[in-house]
Amino acid sequence: FVRTLPTRKMHGRVKKDVVEPTPEEREKQREQVRTARALFGKLLALRKDRVYSQQTFDMTSKALQFHPEFPTLWGYRREILLSGALGGGGGGGGQDDDAFNA
Repeated sequence: FVRTLPTRKMHGRVKKDVVEPTPEEREKQREQVRTARALFGKLLALRKDRVYSQQTFDMTSKALQFHPEFPTLWGYRREILLSGALGGGGGGGGQDDDAFNA
């Protein structure tokens, strides 16, 4: 006796149809991945060289929109903010620091 299971169900759940992307969509995805990898590589090199600027901060924002689960980029953003390079008082002497020194 051979029992066959329905091909459309697994663990009591109906399996959704998988839609294959068109060649144009697939090429667009590949281009996005190439662009993101180049951006990630550039950011990692900038971090290694300790480059902290508004431009690098903006680049991390763009990269994290593509892949938010990239802890190294979050760490780099923190380093940029703490360096004070943005001028917004990230790491150095703002008004709020006086409250802690009192």
